[in-house]
Amino acid sequence: MKFLFTIGAFFLSSYLFTVNAQTGNTGIGTINPEYRLHVIDTGAAAKRNTLFGVLTALPPTTVITSATIYGTSTTGIGLLGVSESQSGIYGLTSGGYGGVTGVNSGGGYGVWGVSTGSGAGGFFDGGSGARGIIVNNGASGFGTTTPFGRLHVVQPATPVPAVDTFAAIMAYSYTAQGCLKGALQGEYNTSNYGTGIQGIGYNGINNQQANAVFALGNQDLGVYGSANTAGVQGVSVNGIGVAGYNKNAFFAATTGGGNSYGVYGYANTIGGAAVPTARYGVYGFATGAATNYAGYFSGNVQVTGSIAKGSGTFKIDHPLDPANKYLYHSFVESPDMMNIYNGNVTTDAQGKAVVTLPSYFEAENKDFKYQLTIIDETQFVQVRIAKKITGNTFVIMTDKPNIEVSWEVTGVRQDKFANAHRVVPEVEKEKEFKGYYLHAKEWGLPDEKSIDYLTRPNKATLQKDKLAADDKNITKPGAAKTTSSAKDNTPSSTTAGGAEIKTIK
Repeated sequence: MKFLFTIGAFFLSSYLFTVNAQTGNTGIGTINPEYRLHVIDTGAAAKRNTLFGVLTALPPTTVITSATIYGTSTTGIGLLGVSESQSGIYGLTSGGYGGVTGVNSGGGYGVWGVSTGSGAGGFFDGGSGARGIIVNNGASGFGTTTPFGRLHVVQPATPVPAVDTFAAIMAYSYTAQGCLKGALQGEYNTSNYGTGIQGIGYNGINNQQANAVFALGNQDLGVYGSANTAGVQGVSVNGIGVAGYNKNAFFAATTGGGNSYGVYGYANTIGGAAVPTARYGVYGFATGAATNYAGYFSGNVQVTGSIAKGSGTFKIDHPLDPANKYLYHSFVESPDMMNIYNGNVTTDAQGKAVVTLPSYFEAENKDFKYQLTIIDETQFVQVRIAKKITGNTFVIMTDKPNIEVSWEVTGVRQDKFANAHRVVPEVEKEKEFKGYYLHAKEWGLPDEKSIDYLTRPNKATLQKDKLAADDKNITKPGAAKTTSSAKDNTPSSTTAGGAEIKTIK
């Protein structure tokens, strides 16, 4: 072996092995080593590994004994790999251990990848049948160095163009099977109630207790959203914006709970879409059961517009068998909850006719009124009520025999529900609705003066002071400029058929 010596350095010409006596650096492939061991590949293109190590010992027992190359540092980086065109560090394994393993026992990073160009700080490719990256324990962060969840993603306060113009997490799925097509799946799997996916928007309130938020008892929530404006929004071009499905007969497919509006439906031209011939703010459809309700309201219902219906009835517990039967009657509009019964009857040879009313009549009604009309083209006949209603019958008498009589009887409802919820025909408007109209347009006033306009969501911040000022320039419909004392305007109450009627003197 040939040795050539120079001042401050010596090298082996065959292998170009250099030790710099001044710096103590050793070089392979270079006569000017800049590091303790400086290796430069100068061989054939087929051999591009400047440092190659093989570990063939028994299976390792610790991380330290399992590495072919092990680097450690007390102040810097244990192992650093830099490449101008390829991977800084590349790991490959065919066994059960990591191709690249980084362990941190302090406050640093087990593996640290940095990209200063257009490449990636780290790249993981699991191939067609493996896994790209697995995080077994601890919290993982994207955009944060202090994650406090299993996966914590944070966008910077100053958005990065072409990166933060999109959602913090984007997912896409090619799965063909319908129930697996979700790009993002969240699952809560403990013995307590929880939420699969939770979203909090600006000024949103975290869902600490589901039963406190929804007032429906403890809830398992697939998706929960809380925000200042819309907790959850669904948009569709050709399908359904938000769809809910539930196969349990005792629960709802969708549920809305709000301080003012439980469910609000609004239909208008969205995004320049074509204008249909009809729009539906809320649409309900039910079929397939013994009894189907397209809409069911447990409580009062108010409609400011018109109602088109095939038929309309009241439905109450039957007065004679409330536990087992219902009683239906068609609508009659009156101030005293009136029921109307009528028919035709012909008197006998003595001019007498007995009219039998339904068996529930006296249980359902009170304050009876009678109307009788003779049907005869040849003679004038007198008719009278010979006996008022008792036992659900009454008697008609005519002064001539065999006369047809058309009769009508009205009664005021006295069932349990009617007695508890009497119609009050005249009432004061609510304080917040004073000066507003159910049908402002029909009174010649702008839509902004309608109660419907005022109660729509997002109209709560309406400048009522401005509208009140505008009132000074509007002549109130039906208002007469009169002066009267407070005594003259004191409401008084009367009753008609059991219903309270408030009047202004």
